[in-house]
Amino acid sequence: MSGFETENGIGPADTLLLSPFSAPEVETEAPTTWEVPVAGALETPFSEALASAGEEELEAQAVTALTSELEDEEFTEAVAALIDEAAGRHLRSTGTWSHEANGGRLAAAEVEQWLETLAAEADYRLAQFEEHFADRPVDAVSELELESMAGATASYEGVEGLVDAQEQFLGKLVRKAANVVKGAAKLVKRGVAAVGKLLPVGRVFALLRKLVRPLLQRVLAKAIGKLPPALQPAARQLAGRLPGAAEAAEEQEDEAAGLTEQFDTALAEALLAPSEAGASAPLAQLEAEAAAVRDGGFELEALDDARQRLSRQLSEAEAGSDPTAEMEQFIPVVMAAMPLVKLGVKVIGRQKIIGFIAKLLAQLIKPMVGPQIAQPLSQHVADAGLRLLGLEAESRDLVGAEALVAAAEDTIREVLSLPEASLQQELLLEAAVQDAFEEAAIRHFPEQVLRTGLSGGEDERGIWVPMPRGAGARRRYRMYSRVRPVTINRLTARSVVFREGDTLEERLLDEGFTSWPVTAEVTTYELLPGGELGHVAAFEASDEALADATLQFAELEDEGLLPGMPPRGRALGRSAMGRPGIGRRYVRVRVAGRPIRRRRRFALRLDLTGAAPQLMVSLLVSERLAHILAGELTRRRHAVVVAAVRRLIGPAWQRALAVRIGRMLARRGITLPEGGSVKLAAQIAAALERVVAARLPEAAATLATAAKDPASGITLTFAFPFADRSALIAATPGEPTLTIRPGARRV
Repeated sequence: MSGFETENGIGPADTLLLSPFSAPEVETEAPTTWEVPVAGALETPFSEALASAGEEELEAQAVTALTSELEDEEFTEAVAALIDEAAGRHLRSTGTWSHEANGGRLAAAEVEQWLETLAAEADYRLAQFEEHFADRPVDAVSELELESMAGATASYEGVEGLVDAQEQFLGKLVRKAANVVKGAAKLVKRGVAAVGKLLPVGRVFALLRKLVRPLLQRVLAKAIGKLPPALQPAARQLAGRLPGAAEAAEEQEDEAAGLTEQFDTALAEALLAPSEAGASAPLAQLEAEAAAVRDGGFELEALDDARQRLSRQLSEAEAGSDPTAEMEQFIPVVMAAMPLVKLGVKVIGRQKIIGFIAKLLAQLIKPMVGPQIAQPLSQHVADAGLRLLGLEAESRDLVGAEALVAAAEDTIREVLSLPEASLQQELLLEAAVQDAFEEAAIRHFPEQVLRTGLSGGEDERGIWVPMPRGAGARRRYRMYSRVRPVTINRLTARSVVFREGDTLEERLLDEGFTSWPVTAEVTTYELLPGGELGHVAAFEASDEALADATLQFAELEDEGLLPGMPPRGRALGRSAMGRPGIGRRYVRVRVAGRPIRRRRRFALRLDLTGAAPQLMVSLLVSERLAHILAGELTRRRHAVVVAAVRRLIGPAWQRALAVRIGRMLARRGITLPEGGSVKLAAQIAAALERVVAARLPEAAATLATAAKDPASGITLTFAFPFADRSALIAATPGEPTLTIRPGARRV
């Protein structure tokens, strides 16, 4: 073997753990719609139901109804797009300022100014609407006027066309205000006295004006990687009136959804406050928390600096020296950038844990310390990483040491995510360090550097390269170095499912690929602490607008089904590295040099303003499939149409729907029994099939007209009525009505 090996194949005699490395060789317009009436879809007379309700119950119903009107998936997507673009802008700018002493802060100031421009424009537009509506009561403003007002600024091109993150946010902000006014009008018409204070429409826009900047301050903090101190959840009073809302917020997986939920909660509480003084409390609390976020620490910058410092220390230290002291300095910096570290470390003793792990890691890394080893180690890592990614021109001096630091960081994060009881067992902790470091070494080093038998002997295995290169050494994601063409037949493409619930086959067909098999290039990325999709897009698809470039990257439901994907390993499948954020994986699939883009396939909206809840599910049909369906209906091949729709709402779609429904209901304080969201998704899919089979053949002309509309694709919206709240919890919807509209209109 051409690798490094000691006399006994293990390493220095005083090493307690088995090093994964072999011994070194020292080398020198109005929509067209079609309504389908379905028997039984009658509206329950809400006002009669309220007549016997008590004042407290009325207020609770008003809170639930208003917050359901505020929930808006499109607004959440707009905030996510802002985070991505701000993150990409910041990282690019960091590279520009990398040689300045305060480079990170100068870059943050640039992004802050970009967001301030947005805040000023949002304030200007909302002020115009506030002045226009002024003291008009909510029930004196027609939905047509609201739609006209919101539609002028709320065009959404994120499904088929380019995305401008700022315009998308502004449009969705105005749309949110319109939804609040419409929701309040519904409640007033149904006799809910608790919303009488909502009557002036201009007040909605006035309150929104006060909330925009605190929201954007949170966006800034998320984008630049500032980790704020622990904060109390905003608007606790309102959260207390929504059972389960606090727990749902704590379990929030989507950062953008968490931000918009706090925004919605503060707005709802301010609107429902009995006085101006009461309305100011949630606003003041949100502003104070935003200030705490703004003044939060720069733990991620400290981690960047610590990585560089440790890399230099390991490469410059005397050969064979003990790096325990260096590891004791590095571990606390990694911990500071781990917001999910449990109390176990505090209970056992922070310094005790740090010292123990540092000693173990030092033993594992010790064989690779020193300048004599740095050069050959860097050469092997560079050949397996940088060279394959076309980065040969970059300096290789610290590449090997950087890989050592990355392996140590992965190990620290994995081990510190163990339960408290495991951290108390020294022998178990030692074994965990050994296991985690071996897996980390396989991820970051080629087989020539590892001891015999550890790597598995793969001929074409790649390694993970910290990215972006340059940019002031601010690493925010990793890229797998082995990017090679793979052949994908139609059956394989059909089995590859994305998190959105659609398949690679559907995306390839929508991009115009109809010949099989296809030769694709699959590139895999993995987020590091503070990493955002915007960081990946900024450096991997820099020829496009950032918000649009993010559509090139997608998450898979099962990574093992796509050829060319690297394995995760045991540790990464169960640890913090596998949680949303750190370790989150994205793939980019390119065919004939063209990236295959992700598209939203469905949208949801829950209406709780009446005694009978209504769930609206919008199925977004691509332009390609819309024309196919219209053609088949014209030829009266109705079974083909139904089969095509059934494929759209198959098992993968239902799984994605179940996840979204579960989160939506949890945010509204509605707790389903175990398996309830899965059951409800299945009921919805079955009802969709029935309605399409029964009604769609009659709508051939309407669907054909929608397909010919200049707007891309069509939207099939199914409105599901529920007899009452208990019927929603029991997953027993009534038969839906169906509306067909041109374009991706959402709900």
